[in-house]
Amino acid sequence: MELYALPLLIMGLACPIGMGLMMWLMNREMRGKSEHSISDTALPTDAAARLVALHQHRHFLEVEMAEVNRLIELENQRSVAQLGASDYELSQ
Repeated sequence: MELYALPLLIMGLACPIGMGLMMWLMNREMRGKSEHSISDTALPTDAAARLVALHQHRHFLEVEMAEVNRLIELENQRSVAQLGASDYELSQ
């Protein structure tokens, strides 16, 4: 009876141990990424240089937002066109 319990015990512990290991690795990876992100320490300390850096970052974000909005609009147009095509097929 004890021989049957050992594989069950191993399988029962493998999941929590594996999950803990994955969480630890993901947490370690996220900490590494946060060190490379833009933060107050990465910005210049001079007020004028900091303002220029913030304006550049704002411009980058505005360009990125415009691109995302354009992609959403194209996706909406494609969805409408697909709905129109399916309505056309149903009417025939």
